[in-house]
Amino acid sequence: MSEHPHYAQGAFTIELTVFNRWPFRLGPFHTGASEGELVAELAALLDGLPCRLDGLDYYDHTEVPQAEYLVPWRGRDTLLAHGLRAKPWGEPFVPADLPLLRGLLAHRYHEHCQDILPGERAGLPMDPNALRLAMRDHIEGTMIAALGREQGEQQALALYMGMMGASGLSPVALEVLDALLAELAETAQGHLPAIESGRPRAVLH
Repeated sequence: MSEHPHYAQGAFTIELTVFNRWPFRLGPFHTGASEGELVAELAALLDGLPCRLDGLDYYDHTEVPQAEYLVPWRGRDTLLAHGLRAKPWGEPFVPADLPLLRGLLAHRYHEHCQDILPGERAGLPMDPNALRLAMRDHIEGTMIAALGREQGEQQALALYMGMMGASGLSPVALEVLDALLAELAETAQGHLPAIESGRPRAVLH
């Protein structure tokens, strides 16, 4: 786990290539590390993982005044939470890979929606991290509740693998994630005042 001080010295996002073919963007996080310290930490943490660091966007706290409201960077624990674990090349995907697959799908869907005109997708704008958590709760959670943990996780794994297109999202992925987003938007209609009254969030461009 990262041992940097709890206060935010800066904020950052990282871009990874996973299994030599899947682009993946993580963040933004806040960190007490300097950019140089972060580069050294990431080099050590990613050693042995099936991913490559392609980019690091680092912002000083003066550029992101509300950085403390971003998710804190917790080093290895953060990578594990996103399913980035030591895994031999070519090893079949297993339920332990569900966090990685849902993160990849959420990232791809977010990228896909950047090219869609406003209004062509039902629902609220959805950032990848929020969509990833929604997939965990509404897709995996539903299957586990209906089938039990072991079978539910296997069903979710099969669904996610079917959603991963060779060069993007499969038609199944668009259908499933569009429906999930529409469901979340409908649910959120009765909770907009609570959302508006929440803490301010920083936005990195």
